[in-house]
Amino acid sequence: LSLNPQPDFILSLFQLYLLTLYLTLTQISLTHSLSPSALPFRPLCFSLTLA
Repeated sequence: LSLNPQPDFILSLFQLYLLTLYLTLTQISLTHSLSPSALPFRPLCFSLTLA
């Protein structure tokens, strides 16, 4: 890695990481919708479904 990486490259990696994390949390909340640990994510899934 160089000392001065391209800002666009870092930004795209960060966005890809956030997207992967978001999709993972959504999948977990959908597959474990009845578990108490998934309760905080359920309103987000419902809002996406109604959108």
